[in-house]
Amino acid sequence: MIMILYGYNDIYHGNHLINVISSSEMSSIPENQPSDAKPPKKSKWYWSVLIYVGWLWYFGGINVLLLRDIPLLLFLLGFGFVICYPISIWLKPNEPPRKLRKILVGMLWIWFVLAIAMASLLYVIPPFAISRQTTYLTEPRSKEFYGIDYQAVIEKQIDPGVPSKENGFRLLTEALGRPFFGEAFKYKHWNRLCQYLDLPTEIEPKYEFTDWRTYEKTLTPEEQELVRTPPCGNLSWSNEALPIVRRWLDDNEAAIDLFALAAQKPVLYAPPMFDGKFNTVYTNEQTFRTISGCFQMRARYWLTIGETDKAWNEVLLIYRLFDLHRPAIWDVMSTFINMAIFGIANNYAESVLLHSGWTADEILQKIKKIEPFLQPFNDDEIRNILRNERLMSLDFITQLANGIYNFSDTELPPAPNSWERFGNKAMWRFFRTELTMVKINQYFDRIEQRYFNGEPEPPDTSDNVQTIGEFMNEKYPMLDILKFVAWYGIGSVSNLMGDVMADLNRPNIESWRVSIKRRPTVIALLRLRFALEAHGRHNCGYYPSTLDALLGRYIDEIPLDPFSGEPFRYIAGEPGSASPNFLLYSVGPNGIDEEGRDHSGIPKGDDIRRQGGF
Repeated sequence: MIMILYGYNDIYHGNHLINVISSSEMSSIPENQPSDAKPPKKSKWYWSVLIYVGWLWYFGGINVLLLRDIPLLLFLLGFGFVICYPISIWLKPNEPPRKLRKILVGMLWIWFVLAIAMASLLYVIPPFAISRQTTYLTEPRSKEFYGIDYQAVIEKQIDPGVPSKENGFRLLTEALGRPFFGEAFKYKHWNRLCQYLDLPTEIEPKYEFTDWRTYEKTLTPEEQELVRTPPCGNLSWSNEALPIVRRWLDDNEAAIDLFALAAQKPVLYAPPMFDGKFNTVYTNEQTFRTISGCFQMRARYWLTIGETDKAWNEVLLIYRLFDLHRPAIWDVMSTFINMAIFGIANNYAESVLLHSGWTADEILQKIKKIEPFLQPFNDDEIRNILRNERLMSLDFITQLANGIYNFSDTELPPAPNSWERFGNKAMWRFFRTELTMVKINQYFDRIEQRYFNGEPEPPDTSDNVQTIGEFMNEKYPMLDILKFVAWYGIGSVSNLMGDVMADLNRPNIESWRVSIKRRPTVIALLRLRFALEAHGRHNCGYYPSTLDALLGRYIDEIPLDPFSGEPFRYIAGEPGSASPNFLLYSVGPNGIDEEGRDHSGIPKGDDIRRQGGF
């Protein structure tokens, strides 16, 4: 094979070198010539090209080509040619110089043709594919880092694109100034926010605001115990706690009223602030959490003093806040915050319902008020969240490698010569790109296939917390690593990095998946809870013996449990009769009926429950 590769017309026989003669000389060979003489082998130049291309693939040349890393591509091509020179001399020390010159000239032509062909393909092959669903990203290019500016792609997608005067964030920024966003909100973030909202950076705050958590730290231990939410979930305060809460409400009344005005605007949006390497300042999410907490505290206060109508208005504001935040959901973290706001609204809606004196008709009117907000995530929203998580992972790899790349060039002592500096940079670029990004894309492709193609879910490992060292030792024993290196060559480092990142990200994605599936379950339970209470108010406090009794007057259809595809479990006191008590529950994410025990049960269960009268 070596001789075929380098085009030799000589073969070895035993310990002697035999010159193979051409076919025109065969006629002059005597008839008594030994019959074991072999016909000459012609040089197959395409074998040289094929093996050379295979060498480039093994060392990542094809992937580098797809990623359009021209310096590294030229480095691989040139290095592939340079190493062939000493190898050819070592293989054939007795070869005549004329033959050697032909070999080297042929190899030069091979290298030259491949270099031209691959450079031409850079303008033909499309750029690196993010996934089958998301098209190709060719812009915007990153100014600070090499490659695509993934952050700009995300910002462009979630930006509502409305005039700043229609944005509730403008009201907050003008009235509360930079102190509202906290000490961690740097001036560069403030300048970015003011530029987005068309505001000057020098703003004098009109109101002072202290969030509940900061205020709670100023209280004595006894006062903190009074205002702390009990584990049983009772949303009413004691009479001793009311003056403490009232003091906070009075001090921040103007700011909370401003929050209510901002929540009535068409948009309440601030762009995420990407703060250098690996960090994102969640300005939008933190603000929504703060505002929803204020509405929550005020709703709880009105609920305690019996002002259920005022408490219900606060509940509607929380639902409105949740609805304003929904279009700005862009990753797993913002999804969890949206879920938390939705959960607060549902809890207080049920609490106000139970403490109110509403009639059955009034209850049905209230559920119609919040019905527009009771919608689960659709497929497009889920795809966008997964797509942005994909882009954030790719951005993480890009910034990580650029950080190493820049560190190796600036922080370490300079390399002895320019060739070593070029080699270091080329290799760091190689580690950043190639199989790491490929592996991450394959990981997110599998997630989307599970979601939308009905593939079985893997076991939940969200509770399996491991250090990176434990994870590496368990998943990648030494033998597997050696096999990895043998198969992927120099690309094994990138491949392992992609696998590790994908698996470390998996618990968050799996927890997010469960949360996404919980939403339609919670929505269905809330609808049934309102329908059951309406039935109870209409029937002297007695709940129906079966859920089917709600059809028609109280609810249009009985929803099924999303986790099982079967009817929700419902127990109304004594079986077969109306009762002042009921237990309604879903089997939960694990799909096992645990008799209505949730995480607070003994022993703990996985069911999602609602109860009344017990």
